[in-house]
Amino acid sequence: ILYVEAGERGTKVFLPDERIDTSLRIFEQEAMLPQKQFVLCHRAFIVNLAAVKYIRRYELELYNGMLVPVSKHRFNFVKDRLIEYLKA
Repeated sequence: ILYVEAGERGTKVFLPDERIDTSLRIFEQEAMLPQKQFVLCHRAFIVNLAAVKYIRRYELELYNGMLVPVSKHRFNFVKDRLIEYLKA
């Protein structure tokens, strides 16, 4: 899983070569993923820290070139979690 995005009727799970639509809500999806590897970076996005190439103010760039938004309120938390993940 690269990242998960909330939709109108569930979530979209993005894999390297496909997208899977689910009926789960974003917080249900978050509870199912390993907390050390995944972080809720925005109210509508969960990102796999292993897929992050760069972090910039209010966005993450993934290794596949996708940009994922980071909430202003969660930016420092996400940055700290990424640093923690990379140290492990």
